[in-house]
Amino acid sequence: MTDRTFWTGRRVFVTGANGFICAWLIEELLNAGAEVVGYDRSPAGALDLHPGLRARMTLELGDLTDQPKIERLLSE
Repeated sequence: MTDRTFWTGRRVFVTGANGFICAWLIEELLNAGAEVVGYDRSPAGALDLHPGLRARMTLELGDLTDQPKIERLLSE
């Protein structure tokens, strides 16, 4: 078993946040104490299948080809 305290207070940037697998990953990261910023093209998706999950994270909308936006989010 991994040490879940590793994630406590860490900021994590997850692309494809509304995807099925990423939604589960985000839930686990949040449960382990991480601060999650999700990035996706669509405001709707698998995050909606996890009640209350979206309220516990930050979801940014955009395209992976928008380099200035991604650089800004990563620097924040």
